[in-house]
Amino acid sequence: AGSYRIAAWRRWRGVALAVAATCLSGQLLITQLKHHTMLPRPYDLETLGGYTPYPVDWWTWARARAGGALPSGHAGAGYALLTLYFAGWALGRPAWRWSGLAIGVAAGAGFSAVRILQGAHFLSQTIWSAALMWLLAAMFFYPLIAGRAVEFPPRAHRVS
Repeated sequence: AGSYRIAAWRRWRGVALAVAATCLSGQLLITQLKHHTMLPRPYDLETLGGYTPYPVDWWTWARARAGGALPSGHAGAGYALLTLYFAGWALGRPAWRWSGLAIGVAAGAGFSAVRILQGAHFLSQTIWSAALMWLLAAMFFYPLIAGRAVEFPPRAHRVS
């Protein structure tokens, strides 16, 4: 709301909205997918000392049969920081872009490692979270990045 009153904040409005939209929709999507994918947590599998047999199917419409582990919500929260990469790109700040990528990967990998060590997720479940958050960030930031490319076209290289 402040970006409508303070002129200096206007250039941040689109980026802030894209970050918020990515983080919110990412967690909502991950929560819904957990209710429909059947892969359980590692500590629940019979082969690893749990009580659940390995599922035959990957998808279910019955929430009671869902495994509740794919994709990882904690890893998704860490990988939500991948939005910083896209924010740096949208703002035309290469240093922020690559720092944002490092922060997002580090946070996501850190949260993933903790959940894997707890036996709550497989590596593949956390990678799914990273892929979903990256896809959502790319979708929400695309208009800002594409608009910036039109506003500031690449410079032609002079050949001597």
